[in-house]
Amino acid sequence: MPPRKKTADAYQTVEKALQVLELLAASSPRGVSELAQAMQFEQSGMSRLLKTLAGLGYAVQTGERGRYRLGPRVLYLGEQYAQGNPLLRESAVVLPALAQAARASAHLAAWSGQAVRILAKAPSPERIQVASTLGATSALHASALGKVLLAPQNAAARHAL
Repeated sequence: MPPRKKTADAYQTVEKALQVLELLAASSPRGVSELAQAMQFEQSGMSRLLKTLAGLGYAVQTGERGRYRLGPRVLYLGEQYAQGNPLLRESAVVLPALAQAARASAHLAAWSGQAVRILAKAPSPERIQVASTLGATSALHASALGKVLLAPQNAAARHAL
């Protein structure tokens, strides 16, 4: 048997799997048909993809037949990312001190495409809090964090976004 050729299909399958995880993260549980429709994917293909993700622990079938949510393996990936990132480890000390000194919520974020992604946060010691979700994104132009990242960019770079 000749060796199997690596094709763009393999990369597209990985991309689809990651998109499914993003959809499950945004709203769970979700059904096979709902996910297939959202991704314009055949229901049988979506079912196979979800079964594969479930077999690996990245998705879990709920008590309702054909409905899935994120699995515990996703938590493991996030934890490994957090532990392996020196900036995140340092922020665990710095952000609470900054929030206390500023009497406001403190966030660590990174530029991600045309958005800003929240990597870490510390709550304000005051009653008023900034509602944010770790890992969530906001458009660069639509958030204070994004505007801070855009500020040092020249006009051409800002306009390109």
